[in-house]
Amino acid sequence: MRALLALPIGICLIMAGLSAQAWNKPTHMVSAAIAYADLKERNLDVIAKVVEVLKQHPHFDSDWAPLLEQVSADKRDLYLFMLASKWPDDVRTQHQQHDEPTWHYVNIAYRPGEDDVKIPHKESILTAFQKNRSTVSSGIADREGRAIALCWMLHVIGDITQPLHTIKLVTNKFPEPRGDKGGNEFFIREKPDGATKDLHGFWDSLITRTDDFQNVLEKADSLTSDPDLSREKFSNELSVQSFNDWAVATYRLAIDRTYLNGTLKAGEEHNGAVIPDDYKEKAKEVAKRQVVLSGYRISDAMVEMFGK
Repeated sequence: MRALLALPIGICLIMAGLSAQAWNKPTHMVSAAIAYADLKERNLDVIAKVVEVLKQHPHFDSDWAPLLEQVSADKRDLYLFMLASKWPDDVRTQHQQHDEPTWHYVNIAYRPGEDDVKIPHKESILTAFQKNRSTVSSGIADREGRAIALCWMLHVIGDITQPLHTIKLVTNKFPEPRGDKGGNEFFIREKPDGATKDLHGFWDSLITRTDDFQNVLEKADSLTSDPDLSREKFSNELSVQSFNDWAVATYRLAIDRTYLNGTLKAGEEHNGAVIPDDYKEKAKEVAKRQVVLSGYRISDAMVEMFGK
């Protein structure tokens, strides 16, 4: 994965503010960089096919081409992967006709003390995955529509690994139907004198907050250079093919590592509860593993759709 670092230093991405509804944009770009590097090692032909589709995107000429010109020609395919992976978040503030707010998450209710997993039967990240995979794989859709669907595939495979994209806490404090809105209304502080923040936003930004291009690539390389985060270490997770099963696994991870099996305390909007001393470091280790997993899953999905 060290090939990721052979890029000009100081290239910056022009990006909107970080969303509280997904891994932040730099983190999606990290996942895409990991996927690209994995494909470059294992299935180079797939990269060319993915790039061919993405170049048909309706915003390629207006939004992406000027940015691609800022990097050397041999790095533009990688950059395109990264731009495409964050596009579903970009359209929340620009090109809003393409925005699909419900496609970023599924709210599986978690009631501490209960172990019943009921997946909601309404539009969500689960239906988004099936719809967009069908569009990309069929090849029947118009070129622009297929490119848009491919962006969503790059994105939702990242989102489904963020623990708070699969769950809502339901308690007396957080009653149905909203629950805690995937941690968006669960308020914490890192230290007694720290600022209050929502739990979802806290998890979104555990990997990186910066949108500096070189920093994103260095982050991707540092993660995949860790022997404990090699592809071989994810053999069990990567053997699971069902997107719904991915969601349930992330949901159970959220119960255990995000809500600490119901023991994590929530404060109020302007007075967040202080998290345990070791919570952030443990959360970072979970986030690292989940982001790398999303990169490998994106790579595998591209091979499944384009490797024929």
